[in-house]
Amino acid sequence: STIRRFFSVGITLAMVFLAVLLGLWVWRDYLIYPWTRDGQVDAYVVGIAARVSAPMVKVAVRDNQWVNRGDLLFEIDPTDFRQREAAALASLQRSRVKAENLGREVERRRSLVASQLISLEEFQTIETQHAEALADIAVDEAQLALARLDLSYTRVLAPVSGYVTNLQVAEGTYVTEGQPLVALVDYESAWVYGFFKETDLENIRAGDRAQVRFMGRHFHPMAAVV
Repeated sequence: STIRRFFSVGITLAMVFLAVLLGLWVWRDYLIYPWTRDGQVDAYVVGIAARVSAPMVKVAVRDNQWVNRGDLLFEIDPTDFRQREAAALASLQRSRVKAENLGREVERRRSLVASQLISLEEFQTIETQHAEALADIAVDEAQLALARLDLSYTRVLAPVSGYVTNLQVAEGTYVTEGQPLVALVDYESAWVYGFFKETDLENIRAGDRAQVRFMGRHFHPMAAVV
């Protein structure tokens, strides 16, 4: 009948329309906005080693823990290094006093040599001693800076934000300079590899916006940039 024929034509047209919509969706999704299930996440790993040798007195983290940049990871026994700092400071103060005294002696003898009350050779000797005392100050200042630097190394801080992994020491362990302590997965450096067919690459350009969906979190996409 006419109604049945009209109904049949309507169904056919509806199916054709749906097929066209499906084709447009596939064309849009696969060609204009290509995607892939073949991907992986990667990140830089920052290895952290001891910069001084001494017993470990505090481990402030545990494996797989999240830490922020600047958080305390470890504390190495600072006792010896505080003593070295105090000794370097005392040596510097002694050198400064010596140089100050020799400086006054140089000025006092300058007028004496001008009046020929002492020989030029004697004056030059005291001048040399003063110059050596000034050089000793520079050496002691460097030694003090080094002692303070070593002391700062007894507190090991996180250089990046990320997850602790490969924790290798415990409290009481004697660590040596250069010994690996832990590794940090640098969260801010994380990136995603996506593997696409060559025919898809013409629609992917640097700077394009993208979405990353992780397994188990399909409905919580993460915004990304190519």
